[in-house]
Amino acid sequence: MHISALATAETDSQARVSRAADIAGIQETQDFNVVKFGPDASRLTLLDYPGFFEQGFPILRRYWTVDLATRSAHFRTYESSLNPPILHRKELLLAPDDPHWAEFAALTAAAEQIGLFEDTTRIGFQRAWDALLAQKGYQVVGQSLVPVGNDETGDDGGPGEPQGSGVARHLTALRRYGYSAPVQTLARFGFLDGSKTLFDYGCGRGDDLRGLLENGIEAAGWDPYYAPDRDKRPAHIVNLGFVINVIEDRGERREAVLGAYALARELLVVSAMLANPEAVRGTPYGDGVLTSRNTFQKYHTQPELRAYLAEVLDEEPVAVGPGIFYVFKDKDAEQRFLSGRQENRRNVLRLAHLSRPERQAKPARRDQAEEKYQRHRELLESLSRRNWTNTPPMS
Repeated sequence: MHISALATAETDSQARVSRAADIAGIQETQDFNVVKFGPDASRLTLLDYPGFFEQGFPILRRYWTVDLATRSAHFRTYESSLNPPILHRKELLLAPDDPHWAEFAALTAAAEQIGLFEDTTRIGFQRAWDALLAQKGYQVVGQSLVPVGNDETGDDGGPGEPQGSGVARHLTALRRYGYSAPVQTLARFGFLDGSKTLFDYGCGRGDDLRGLLENGIEAAGWDPYYAPDRDKRPAHIVNLGFVINVIEDRGERREAVLGAYALARELLVVSAMLANPEAVRGTPYGDGVLTSRNTFQKYHTQPELRAYLAEVLDEEPVAVGPGIFYVFKDKDAEQRFLSGRQENRRNVLRLAHLSRPERQAKPARRDQAEEKYQRHRELLESLSRRNWTNTPPMS
């Protein structure tokens, strides 16, 4: 538990923490802020998470494991480590009436929603955790998970009006080496089993499309800059991925949503960039900002994005992740999804996103002990025979 919740613990537990701190020669709050009680009442661990309230998933700096029975303490630090441990579900360490509880619980719920905790072997240490976040297409900003949907490179103090031929929307298209966050949700919920077609409305550089085609999924896409000559075609699923937030014209933005929805036979997936303290800054322009690269960004909050889609489409969107909503045209499919979303989280996509050279088979692992034995076999067997001959019989 966090030390702020220690007052709610039993008096004996509070006394044990005080004795452990005395043995370790450290002070509560100053040196540690989390206490881990073990099954053995004589042992407990005092942990220091300096960013507990500031970081969404705090990093462990150091800890002391204390044995009250022997009055001994073991100390370990991660201050110079490149791969320190990470703390998750931190609301569980607080008292239920703590003012931070709801905010921390919402972060945990968002992480569960996009499947961050499904493989516990990948969340304990920073390197694997950072790689998992990148793979899922998200970043942690404060107490929020924010989808990475566009190239937000830009400088503060951009021009106040579009230059040249207008806003350079195409510059926001990311070069991806993994599936985008909205496409990953489709995989998790079983929509990409090969039985449904997909159309990517505003496909950018087409990295999602290439990966889907490599996995045997019938997919196509259109983009006003990178694929303007392709047809806009109906499909079971239409993905409008991080498109509406780069369109500066409100009327055109609305038309993009309506146009994508018209092509969807079963489901429209809409995603957009979320507002956060680290969002790119620029000159106010319309209802968003314009950067010095002449790109536009309209940042939404989760409730704002839900309300916008509901207003434009006159349908109730279903949130499946931060910044990602499903809008079902097929209401039977919507009911099946809502009733089975907890059980239907299977990933049918290969880990390899784009074509790569086939890996050569790994050579068999060397048995170094066996190699040593073979090099000295004659001597070892001679010693073995000598020892056996000189061994006295058992009584």
